[in-house]
Amino acid sequence: MRSRERSAPRATGCDRAAGLQVMAGPMNRHILRELRPRREGGSEPVAKLADRAAWAIVLTGVLVYGLVFSLRTTAAYTSANTLFDLATYQQGFWNALGWPPFYYSLEGEMSRFGRHFSPVFYLILPLFWLHPVPPTLLAVHSFALGAGAIPAFLIARRYIGLYGGVLLAIAYLLSPAVQDINVQNDFHEIAFALPSLLLAFYLGIVGRRGWFVAALLLALSTREEVAITTLAFGSYLVLARPDAPPLPASPRLWARALAARATSPGAWQGWAAIAISSFWLVGVVFVAMPYLNAGEQFPVPGGYEHLGATPLGILRGMVEHPGVVLRDALSAPKVEYLFWLLAPLAFLPLLAPEALLVSAPALVEILISRYPPHYYVFERYTAPVLPAVILAATLGVSRLARRTNWLRARPYVAAAVIVGATIVSQAHLQKFPTEFRFEPDPHSAIALAAARRVPPTASVAVADHRLLAHLASRRELYVLDPGTPRVDYVIFDRGRPPITQWSPADQRKAEDRFLRDADYRGVTCEDGVVLLARQSALQRDGVVTGSRTPGTAVLGQFGGSVSLSDARAFVEDGEARVELTWRALGRGYADYQVFVHVVDASGAIVAQSDAAPQRGKCPTSAWAAGMEVLDTHAIRLPEGERRPAAIRVGLYDLATLARLPRTDVTGGRAADFVEVAWPMLSARP
Repeated sequence: MRSRERSAPRATGCDRAAGLQVMAGPMNRHILRELRPRREGGSEPVAKLADRAAWAIVLTGVLVYGLVFSLRTTAAYTSANTLFDLATYQQGFWNALGWPPFYYSLEGEMSRFGRHFSPVFYLILPLFWLHPVPPTLLAVHSFALGAGAIPAFLIARRYIGLYGGVLLAIAYLLSPAVQDINVQNDFHEIAFALPSLLLAFYLGIVGRRGWFVAALLLALSTREEVAITTLAFGSYLVLARPDAPPLPASPRLWARALAARATSPGAWQGWAAIAISSFWLVGVVFVAMPYLNAGEQFPVPGGYEHLGATPLGILRGMVEHPGVVLRDALSAPKVEYLFWLLAPLAFLPLLAPEALLVSAPALVEILISRYPPHYYVFERYTAPVLPAVILAATLGVSRLARRTNWLRARPYVAAAVIVGATIVSQAHLQKFPTEFRFEPDPHSAIALAAARRVPPTASVAVADHRLLAHLASRRELYVLDPGTPRVDYVIFDRGRPPITQWSPADQRKAEDRFLRDADYRGVTCEDGVVLLARQSALQRDGVVTGSRTPGTAVLGQFGGSVSLSDARAFVEDGEARVELTWRALGRGYADYQVFVHVVDASGAIVAQSDAAPQRGKCPTSAWAAGMEVLDTHAIRLPEGERRPAAIRVGLYDLATLARLPRTDVTGGRAADFVEVAWPMLSARP
């Protein structure tokens, strides 16, 4: 009987290809299992131990980073090396609960939310209240930046395994970009975008919907322009998320494949990010910020004037002048910026261009700007760019491992290359802090002492930005300029050029305005640091303008406007040291010189010193009524038979060389100098 069974048909080429795909499925799953943390440690108990060890390394790194950079930034504050921006945040936090919220006066008496919309400050505020001083803000800033290593570790662990995740976290903590954002910028809200965006990226990728929305709102609350980065990330999740099926080989089928991705359940997080970010951006830029900025339009930062004066104007300028935009973006400083952005990550982000494109909006802001700090290597403006670059580097390591047989089971080797590239870049750029000087230099110490004499309830204007943060815990604080309102106290420095945005001519004009004001009296002038106060403030606050007790000198007045209230002389190691205490009785002086003559018994000059008070650091033109000036002169005594008998002190006009007449304590006319008897001491008591 003939069998009714049919023989199996021969396999065609298509069937063989299908069979290979079926076989490839388990193979790919096997490779993925090999890349999981569980497999790196071998058995399950060992894997758990490895996981705990990895977390211990990452968290220890975060803690060490936070401590080191908190100390470094605090050292900058205590040594008077912080600048304008830290003062604006300190004053804002000090006035957080008034109206407008986070009020500060340094840029026009407004809310900080009118300048940059940063509700994240309300999460920082309870920590600030524990110790309401700038070092608290600096510590929060440092630990927050360090904490960005945690989501960086989680992202890398997902794609390149446990060991690779640890190495990527280490690379993050060693990154010259991260460290420079921390050290060079004191405290800025945009820095908080770096860890919060990394966290949002991780939660969006793994599909934790509720937590993702919370992290997204946290990132948006750091600063208004972060919304354009989260918009880009939402688009990435919709169209190019890592777990989406690969695009077909034929470009003609891409549209259908992208539509399938956009409508798949996994695209939910992306659409949510796009909707929330769009609503946030429009509401903040066109409603909240103008309301908190007295109706003014969105404050466009400098650097874009060549394109437009508003956000829409800048976009229009980019469209109308593409050649200008391209020329600016490809200029040498911008190319250098791009090089050092990618070099610490061994250029591996280029292997994941779709993830790198998430940084495009923030990166374009930097590349089209003509404001140099925007594209310095590195300023705080890099913070919204880095999260996408780190994500792209992680995916780049994963793709490199899949394409290389030897690396397939060892993706951490490629991660180690990133750590090496980071160390090499750090060695070249030298962004790691090496100086931890907590004590100010002598001149800064004098300036800080003058600042401490200003009561915390008083209004004050300061010329040098280095003092602003030390005086920011008050309602009214201003930079001294020609338009400064009448305040209780004024501090400026004739002994060292101030750090200020004003020209020397404008600065001198502002100083002279208060020096000539009859309502202001001089409190002190030491080493060029001048402190003035309104008479009403002196009476209210009980600030004392004098501190010395008369010594051994014959006292008198010169020109009816300057009194010598104290004069002391000492001799040590062949040098006469004369300490004078002058007191201004009027204002609007010319520049007088002090002469100190060492004379013998016949009145002949043995040695002398002619100089402006405090060697020119506190000239008489900077004196105001009531000011006390401590003035020291050191005179080297010549060797010889002529023995000093006395020291004579007086003033003369530098322009005419005429000495100022002197009256004695009774008001009678006297010699045009004060004579101090020659000391019998061989050393100062």
